[in-house]
Amino acid sequence: SRTGQVATSYLNFEGTESTGHLRLHLGVGERRGPLSPDTIVLPAVVNALPVAVVESALRVLGQGWSVATAPTGTLPEGVTRVTKSVILGRATELSEAGFRAPVGEPLAQALTGLALSWVGTGEAGFEQILRETSAGEEFRDAIGSSLTASTTVAEFQRELSDAFTSFPPHLLIGVGSGLGEAPIEWEVEDASGRRLDTAGVSDLTHAGFIPLAGTGRGLALVGSLGSSLYDVGFTATETGELDLSVSLPLPDGKTGFFVFPGVSLDPGVLGRLEIDLLQSSSTLTLFIDRNGDGIFEESVESAPVEVLVASGARLLAATAIGPETLSGADPWGR
Repeated sequence: SRTGQVATSYLNFEGTESTGHLRLHLGVGERRGPLSPDTIVLPAVVNALPVAVVESALRVLGQGWSVATAPTGTLPEGVTRVTKSVILGRATELSEAGFRAPVGEPLAQALTGLALSWVGTGEAGFEQILRETSAGEEFRDAIGSSLTASTTVAEFQRELSDAFTSFPPHLLIGVGSGLGEAPIEWEVEDASGRRLDTAGVSDLTHAGFIPLAGTGRGLALVGSLGSSLYDVGFTATETGELDLSVSLPLPDGKTGFFVFPGVSLDPGVLGRLEIDLLQSSSTLTLFIDRNGDGIFEESVESAPVEVLVASGARLLAATAIGPETLSGADPWGR
């Protein structure tokens, strides 16, 4: 099952006074490794986050803890070990996201910050869980369903990109059509041919797709850049329009925000956007093949709609936390 399975064994035993059997249970994860029986306890502040996000995050943390505590020789081939300290650090990030939301940070910002931290992690074992398991897919889906925006994807992405200009360099790509879905299937590929697509194929490390409504409305996040060249490709499935937006790091440390609005589509139309992080400070070019013959006869250029600059820390809210919340706090709050 998606949550793993329980293997049951029976051991027969005989004694001088009784004969019977002993039943043993072993939890087995989706990657066929042993599951830890330990319990993960989080602060109550996580209750400020959507239930689906917390439950899916716990699945990821549980699989990570199981990998970290698995006895030597019990991990299946191809499963990368992760340390306990890494899982505790990710659990702390989840708790901090729950703490920030009630004291004034917008929920979308708290959730996106959590996704950026988890997807962009430099820990190979944790990154592998997020990318290769159904637990990781469920976590990204839960984040996306909680980020459903009443604005266009481009407007939503611009707000997020402005909030996270101080994060390590990352790539954020958004697709949609007005307030709805664009009729496309799309993927992101790096210079080595590693891909992330909306069908769930992902061998592009430190990357994840976060759907906002469906495959044609969402964000592709590359949280840690292992290449300077990325391609965004799409195939139109129906007649409609596409709004494509890109946030990328500029050579001077700022963030460039590019938008290709209202690209008209018919079934079979192909599109390709090449993102060269070493040359993308001025314009990006979207190439379009209208008849699907592999020849891109149309091109659309976009200069940065806006250049976003990290503004440093900003006061979002001030909340008095007294002894009814935090043991040891004085009556005037801390």
